[in-house]
Amino acid sequence: MKKKITVYCGSSPKALIPSHVEQTKQLATFMAKNKIGLVYGGSNIGLMQVISNTVLDNGGEVTGVYPHIFTKNNEHEFANPRLKVDNLILVDTMHQRKQIMSDLGDAYIALPGGVGTMEEFLEIITWYSLKIHSKPIWIFNMDGFYKPLFDLFDTMNKECRIKNWNPSMCVNTMQELEKNILDFYTSQSQNMSHLLKN
Repeated sequence: MKKKITVYCGSSPKALIPSHVEQTKQLATFMAKNKIGLVYGGSNIGLMQVISNTVLDNGGEVTGVYPHIFTKNNEHEFANPRLKVDNLILVDTMHQRKQIMSDLGDAYIALPGGVGTMEEFLEIITWYSLKIHSKPIWIFNMDGFYKPLFDLFDTMNKECRIKNWNPSMCVNTMQELEKNILDFYTSQSQNMSHLLKN
């Protein structure tokens, strides 16, 4: 079974906070060494560039999903030129991008980003709450970046009872994230072995 995780993160040069860059590189290296492919938005800027290039530098596999509209309307953003032709999926709309990124990933990770990043992973959380999918979601709270969001989630869950809310979506350290990923794939492997025996 090929392993792939979809990662949502910022594509702005302003998002390149040194500690965020370092932790993103750690995650990318971990994924490559554990033969976990990266699915991401295809861009060659910001944390998107950092994670994709670091996975490639460590011999990992990267799939980018990139809307045509960016190549037409944004002179500052472009697809990662290091992606092979068959590893870059060009789509017409943002909706198509999100659907394909959702379909390709076994699980989802949100790193720091802007409103685009939040819009993408909040939709994945919504789909989870509606039981459209049951894949793991991890929001990586680098240096407290997502603490205000975690606090809001806690308030919403207490007052509105978020459907199927899973607090384990919120992770604070690289060690915690890596453990969650390894536990998930170990469980998947055990389930597959069990099915094959039966």
